[in-house]
Amino acid sequence: MAYNNVPHFCKIQPLTGGEDDRASIRREFSQFGEIKKIYIDPEGRYGKVYLENNTCNKAAVNALRNNSYGWRVTLAEENRRKPEISDTSSKYVILNLLY
Repeated sequence: MAYNNVPHFCKIQPLTGGEDDRASIRREFSQFGEIKKIYIDPEGRYGKVYLENNTCNKAAVNALRNNSYGWRVTLAEENRRKPEISDTSSKYVILNLLY
């Protein structure tokens, strides 16, 4: 689910993992707005940075395309899944329509 109703985030690849990445991400991305959340993959393959709005995300991606860390920074969007309806609830709806 998107963080704080902001559907886009900045995706960073590759990372080395650990607190050095987190500190570097915080330092670089805070220039573009308030950081709402930083996620670093446990294996250190990639990170996600959620800024306060999509305008800030786009500005960060444009400015950090060429950076000294060797990061590939892209604008990404959360995969939104439709809620699944269980068999029981769908049968209930069908039965109600028949009456």
